Amino acid sequence: MAGVVKSVAIQPRDGIQVLTCTLEDETGGISLVFSRGRVDGVEPSARLVAEGMVGEYDGSLAIRNPTFELLATATEPD
Repeated sequence: MAGVVKSVAIQPRDGIQVLTCTLEDETGGISLVFSRGRVDGVEPSARLVAEGMVGEYDGSLAIRNPTFELLATATEPD
């Protein structure tokens, strides 16, 4: 899925820090869940492409520990 990060939260879960973000495109959104408290470049308004197995996490659709690629924004040089 390609989209824009709309929100980011870091919460403890099972003794580790978990970073959860919402990735949205024109069709809707999905949660990306990382088993670490920080992921370079994953912040609100970042554009990225994420891939992985979709499943349920805390009652919502999510991709756990996705592979992802940050996309250049209009203000960044190519």
